[in-house]
Amino acid sequence: MRLLVCIACAGAAFAPVAARAAYDLSFTPRPDHFAFSRTVDPGGGGNTYVLDELQATLPASPVAVGADTYTFHFDFAAMPVQISPSVERIDFMAALGVIESPFGVGSSAGQNLATLSFDVDNLRPTGKTGRTVTYYAAGSSVRAVGVGVDESLRLTAADPVTPGEPFVLRSLDVSFRIPSQYVPSDAPDSPANSVALRIRAGRNVATSDVGTIGPMVRVVPEPAQCALALAALSLLVRRR
Repeated sequence: MRLLVCIACAGAAFAPVAARAAYDLSFTPRPDHFAFSRTVDPGGGGNTYVLDELQATLPASPVAVGADTYTFHFDFAAMPVQISPSVERIDFMAALGVIESPFGVGSSAGQNLATLSFDVDNLRPTGKTGRTVTYYAAGSSVRAVGVGVDESLRLTAADPVTPGEPFVLRSLDVSFRIPSQYVPSDAPDSPANSVALRIRAGRNVATSDVGTIGPMVRVVPEPAQCALALAALSLLVRRR
């Protein structure tokens, strides 16, 4: 599995792994699937809130959208996502369909219908229960284009295993149920042909320091592993 994943980061075409069951999809994203962006929000008093984001929209085989449960597994083994140890919060946003708005909109019908499980080096929490949310088209409050989760992990001093060391995301599992009340007005058109993912990290900083802060969330490929995998593949080819 490590061999296959590293070969993918070396440039092979992307394709989601075949679903293990209905509405159960796995993905091994590459670094080039992600785009980075930064939002700054001056809060007054000489401080500014900085929010960095990695976003990707991954192609998927057509998936029916209805009142059912959906599970996505994202494997970052070949391209860990590194998060700065200075951040105050980490956001996980995932959706069947696309994400065009900065946040998801939920209701009581979707409460406690979503779960997240994450494997993050140096982070004690490993999961969270949340709600199913709707993502609306940019500039609209009525046209749904995605449905999924939007959860924030507010970090405390007790959360890092080793304070001062970065957090490294290895995998993320997202599961959510679309309540019948969301269909059809608060769910995207069926079938959906993509899965969207956003990983965000933010903190409050002195306004004068904003220009000096490097990316607080970034993809970190592991070239040594890729080189080893490619060398192993080359050896197999020569033996044939």
